Amino acid sequence: MRLGWQCPTCFAELGDKSHAKTLTCPFCGSLLIVDPEKKKFYLAKNEQGWYYFPKKYLGGNSGYLKFGEHEEYYRYSDGKWYLIRGEKEYIFEGETCDCEGKKEEEGEINYIWGDLPLIAIPGMLIEIHQCEEGVCIKSSKGNYFFRGIR
Repeated sequence: MRLGWQCPTCFAELGDKSHAKTLTCPFCGSLLIVDPEKKKFYLAKNEQGWYYFPKKYLGGNSGYLKFGEHEEYYRYSDGKWYLIRGEKEYIFEGETCDCEGKKEEEGEINYIWGDLPLIAIPGMLIEIHQCEEGVCIKSSKGNYFFRGIR
C-alpha cells in the first residue's frame, strides 16, 4: 500500500508538499506533480519513461528552474513563495497576471530541482514579462505573478 506524500518512483516519504505544484524527489531525482487534495504525487512522464534530474545545490532556497540560458531560484518561507532573479526578489501574488509588460526572456525548461510554485515540465516554453509591479511567468500550464519587493 502506498502512503500519502510518498515518491511513486523510490517510495521515499517526502512529507506534506501541498505548497508546491512541481518538485523533484530529493532521493531519486524524479520529477513529480503535486496533488494536494489526494495527498500524493504523480510521476511526470516522457516518451522514454520519466524525467530525472541530478541534485543541485540550492543554498537557502527551495527550488531552482533553468529555461534556455536563464536561471531563477524559488524560496518557500512562512507560507509564502518568493522568486529570486539575480539581485531582485519577488513575492508570489497569484495565478492571474494582467501584466502587459515587455517580454524580457523566454526559453524551454531544461532543468528543475527542488520545490516549485508552478507547473514546470522539460521542453515547456516559459516567457518572463516585466512590468512596473513585478514579473509574470507565462506558460502553457498557467500564468504566475510575482510582485517586486527588493
